[in-house]
Amino acid sequence: MHSRIFEVSKCEPKAGYEIDETDYYEFPIADYVSSDTYLEDDIDWLGDYLGESCEITDGFKLKIVSKEMFFRGKYKNFVDLLQDISKDLTFDSFVDREMSGGGKLWLALSNLNNIYDNKYGFYINDIDGGGLQTVYHFLRRTKNGEVYNILGSLDYHR
Repeated sequence: MHSRIFEVSKCEPKAGYEIDETDYYEFPIADYVSSDTYLEDDIDWLGDYLGESCEITDGFKLKIVSKEMFFRGKYKNFVDLLQDISKDLTFDSFVDREMSGGGKLWLALSNLNNIYDNKYGFYINDIDGGGLQTVYHFLRRTKNGEVYNILGSLDYHR
């Protein structure tokens, strides 16, 4: 699956700054990383994904409008799946390898984890010190109203 890594900063980018794909070869999220991307298209893709929870301003700025808006539907899906899991969970299904080791319970827990923190989607590297993180983790630590400069994007495959 291909997705994007975005480098962001609250500071204005230095003249001539370019994202360096070799900085990402050591991270375990990808088996392939490339700087051969179109930043404007990637920003549109990110903006579509984030919806009304964020705004893309001045072409290369990401403004956090309402992180709660981003998570509202995900929270409902999380709670619904959690209720389904707990409704069907028995001690035997918890112990049984067929149910837990790649079976129904394992799959449900994997889906639950992806609803909470999707590790197969966009990543953000906050070069001001936040480091590489999923877009979910990034949004959880931001405050509404904060603005980040989008410095570059990388294609990655997981």
